Amino acid sequence: MKEVADGEASIQALTPYAAYVVNGTAPHEIRPMNASCLAFESRSGELVFAQLVRHPGTKPNPFMQKAAEDARSKADEVFAELWLELLD
Repeated sequence: MKEVADGEASIQALTPYAAYVVNGTAPHEIRPMNASCLAFESRSGELVFAQLVRHPGTKPNPFMQKAAEDARSKADEVFAELWLELLD
């Protein structure tokens, strides 16, 4: 959700897994919850069936912070261009 008011903006990630993407995860086991096995495609394209997967974990991805920094930088550039136009 994005809110804008009085020249300020906020961005929120509303998905339940957003914190895991931003903060990363430690190595963990994945087991089937509603089936007898997990089914997925391997990197080589082979269909794999397993009752347990040992996930190596994920690195943190601070995508919201990066997006905010990009937006702030672009806003600063636009403001500077507008300011220079006003001075001409």
